[in-house]
Amino acid sequence: MIIPKKLSKFKNKNVLLFVSSKQNMIIYEVKKNNIKELLDFNVVSLPYSDNEGHFRSRSDGHTMKSGSVREIDNIEIIKKFIKELKKQIKSLKITNYESIFLFCPSYIKNYIAEALPVKFTKKLDLIIEGNFYSKKPLSILNKLVSETKREKRLPVSKEARYLIKKSIKARKVIKGKSK
Repeated sequence: MIIPKKLSKFKNKNVLLFVSSKQNMIIYEVKKNNIKELLDFNVVSLPYSDNEGHFRSRSDGHTMKSGSVREIDNIEIIKKFIKELKKQIKSLKITNYESIFLFCPSYIKNYIAEALPVKFTKKLDLIIEGNFYSKKPLSILNKLVSETKREKRLPVSKEARYLIKKSIKARKVIKGKSK
């Protein structure tokens, strides 16, 4: 799919977009003014491990009811998803990309970031929280552009401008992008 002119920020960049929900993930590659889907996978919910749902009622002049409903363990689903993610990423042959952007729900972002190989985490520029799995690629790019646009306001004093400039330079050194 060709990227429109209003998203010209991605014209000459090679970028990976990881778009995830709790059980699904799509990886898009933005390259040479095109966006292409590299990978799409999902993990099926686990069946109930045992019959956890139970209710009891007792009457001895009084009626008392207690119990709990069946619940699916979310952590088990997330573990299965992360295991599948690691396996799928190993099978991909991705080279020559400048940065990676991750779109995922807030409760799973740390799991996904830890599951990515080191070569990917070094290039991870931004994590945007939310479930964007069902969104179209161009709306994801629009969201990315709106998140990365920040108003640049110059501080009033010279000293404040100097300190901000120095901190930006220090951040680049920490990220390994010093020039």
